[in-house]
Amino acid sequence: MLLIRSASLLIPVLLILLTAFFRLADLPLVRHGYDESYQAYLALRLVDGREWLWIGQPSSVFLDNPPLMAYLQAIPLLFWRSPWAVYLFVTLLNTVAVWPLYSVTRKLMGSAAAFLAALLFAINPWVVYYSRLPWTQGLLPFFMVIIAWGLWPTLVTDKAEPRRLFLGLLAAVAMMQTYILAFVIIVPIGVLLLYFHRHLPRWPVWAGGAVLLFSLAFFAWGLSGRSGQNSEKLSRFVGSGGAGLNVEAWEHAVRLITGWEFNGQDEFSPEPVPSPWLMIVAHISLSAALVVGMGQAIAALGTDGSQRRLAIILLVWFGVPIVGLTVLPTLVHAHYLLLSLPAGHLLAAWGLRGGWLRPQLRWLIILGLILGAGQFKVNLGRAGQAAAANPSGDGYNGWVLVEADRLGQTIRALTSGQSYPRRIVAETNAPLLSGLAAAYLQTIDNLAYPHFVVLPGQEPLLYLHYKQPPIPGTLGPHETRFPEQTITLADGTQVDFILVTPYSQEEALALPSNPVGWTSDAGLTLLGYDVQLVETNLMITTYWRVEQLHPDRAAWYITPYYQLFDDQGQLLVNMSQHGQWGYQWQVGDVYVERVAMEVAPPGLWDEATLAIGLYDPIQGHNFFLNGPVGRELFYLLLLPLP
Repeated sequence: MLLIRSASLLIPVLLILLTAFFRLADLPLVRHGYDESYQAYLALRLVDGREWLWIGQPSSVFLDNPPLMAYLQAIPLLFWRSPWAVYLFVTLLNTVAVWPLYSVTRKLMGSAAAFLAALLFAINPWVVYYSRLPWTQGLLPFFMVIIAWGLWPTLVTDKAEPRRLFLGLLAAVAMMQTYILAFVIIVPIGVLLLYFHRHLPRWPVWAGGAVLLFSLAFFAWGLSGRSGQNSEKLSRFVGSGGAGLNVEAWEHAVRLITGWEFNGQDEFSPEPVPSPWLMIVAHISLSAALVVGMGQAIAALGTDGSQRRLAIILLVWFGVPIVGLTVLPTLVHAHYLLLSLPAGHLLAAWGLRGGWLRPQLRWLIILGLILGAGQFKVNLGRAGQAAAANPSGDGYNGWVLVEADRLGQTIRALTSGQSYPRRIVAETNAPLLSGLAAAYLQTIDNLAYPHFVVLPGQEPLLYLHYKQPPIPGTLGPHETRFPEQTITLADGTQVDFILVTPYSQEEALALPSNPVGWTSDAGLTLLGYDVQLVETNLMITTYWRVEQLHPDRAAWYITPYYQLFDDQGQLLVNMSQHGQWGYQWQVGDVYVERVAMEVAPPGLWDEATLAIGLYDPIQGHNFFLNGPVGRELFYLLLLPLP
């Protein structure tokens, strides 16, 4: 008996190992981008910032996503501060899903179909690719299998399994709370529950419905906090044009079974990769198996018993997302069709099962599966090799995971001990940088090193220099460079790090050679300036310290401006170059601007006057400066020119 049980466990264990091999082998070379970072960013706001999340990642085309995915990713981040934590969390859950897939298919269709369906799920390169990404929809493969494992046996067999059914419904509710498009699953589940309601146990359905209603109320509460934005997106989505039929949904659903067009391409590769002949054979063969399986399922509709019930489930489960997305008035992405899993794999297994049960054809199917799996793995490896040769992306977006983690480790080490959110100067966004650093960060951008920089007044400030070597002394006497921490990638991309320790008020006042000390209505103080005439360029440096935070500053974009007048009062030059949003300010920060003003050749006037002021070009508003005798529109400086 023990031997039989051990033998029955061998196949699912081997399938899990194969699934893990396909998903983990090239995981270090998966590209880490904005979408892969955002859920970790939300989780870090919860863990580091102690912010409760009522809504998830905003959607560009529809309502904002629910927040459950962020709560789930907070679990691994509590124990391991690395982007690896969320990648492994998502990948391992999607890996173990092959076991319940094998289990439910064996229960409903027998061992042969169970092996075939689980194998196709394990080796399909598109399913592998999507099973490794910790983005909003990253757990769809796991949840879709668990839902099928929970619901299908009760619907197909005469044996009621109420606890299993309830777990399946809970998994459906949980999936809907991770991804807005997952609400589509209500349609096939609702249709099947209504059709098979006569032999369903009542309490799991009512309990699952109650949990769903509670989760919907929670989600609606979260949406209400951004009602204006969500109403606008919903109106734009509804009014985006009439629904038009397309075949993209069908093609994507088939890809998830046949692996079609996953040819080892990398998103940053310049040229498309042609399909190897084995991929073409695999696509044709598995497409034929799917069509045969669908035909057999349709034929089973005319019978009675469990086969008919199973056919209804698989056709509804596979068909509803395809039909719904076929008339969607927006672009259909392949990952949308993850909502058809795992029905397509069972239908393809149904089509292959007849040949598998014939010994003379079984070996041909085995050979085809081995060759197909080998080609799939080669293509996955080829994508990894292409990424390894070009490990960076667009700025910090799209770095391979192993290098993104190295960058994140450096950021965490150099900002250790600072309060959250830790401020970083980098030309990128906070979600992306927080996700790769596994720490809650706030990025300061809209700077232009070395011409427009900020010096901290409260905590150390880390500068990231992307493909731009630092210029010593630009950030004053408090800057520290870390050449040993410089990151250089295989494609030549280089990132340098400079840490600037805080400047006290006294130290900030000592920065300009000509102190001024005029406050302003904006909350900025003009500490002083440096001016030097170099040939026909007037080199101007101004120092502005944040003294107070005005409640309306979030809508301000403040830029210093400079006007040069000749000795007759005629305006010669009017210029402004850099600015910063008020929401980026922190009390004690010192903004240093360096501009070069081209002036007319010397000798055309005896004296010139330089006016320095503050202006908001967005609001069209000048901010007054507070001088010793009252409010002034600008600070005036007489410039004797040779």
